[in-house]
Amino acid sequence: MERLTKEAEDEFEFQDEKKRSEPRVFIPQPSIYVPDEITTGPPPFMTEFIVTKQKRQPVNVKLDSVIIKGSKILAYKAKSKYVEGSLWLMAKTFFYQEDWLNSQIKCSELIDKYTDGEFSPDAHLLYSKNLLIQRKYGAGELMLSRTVDIAWQKKRWDILAEALRIRAELALFQNDFEKALRPYRQAIAQSDDGQLKARWQLD
Repeated sequence: MERLTKEAEDEFEFQDEKKRSEPRVFIPQPSIYVPDEITTGPPPFMTEFIVTKQKRQPVNVKLDSVIIKGSKILAYKAKSKYVEGSLWLMAKTFFYQEDWLNSQIKCSELIDKYTDGEFSPDAHLLYSKNLLIQRKYGAGELMLSRTVDIAWQKKRWDILAEALRIRAELALFQNDFEKALRPYRQAIAQSDDGQLKARWQLD
């Protein structure tokens, strides 16, 4: 399962490298430009996390295989040491397949069974992404807050940095600029690590 997931992710990265990325533009005076409000589909700040059907096409068989193997482990080895990792890889795979609900369910199962487990911070963050993509902003914001807590606790600075950025993006999307800055200010005040403080100050 790990090998197949890694091969799929390598393919996604390869396709991203070939694609030209457009720079983001911020307008300092909102009164000058008001973007069109998008009311359907995922919010714009979450589209970067979505793996499109075109990107998935070369690795569809591998992704299906991860789900099949994970289902067998959960069915026949439900008390083994492989369950936590299998739940995580299945949650990720469902996310790559744009199956938000099943991904959310697997994240929830992992969090319930392994609250303090190795993959708990990752599952919290992925759960948040699933909710936000489905435009469940209130629940997504609450789950992001829990993600920040578990990431601090487990010292997962990669998860913490991404959770802070998504919280800020959500606040910007809702035109609440002060709220966008608040998570970073809080993180800077709480951290004892100068490098982390500098990175968050830059963000």
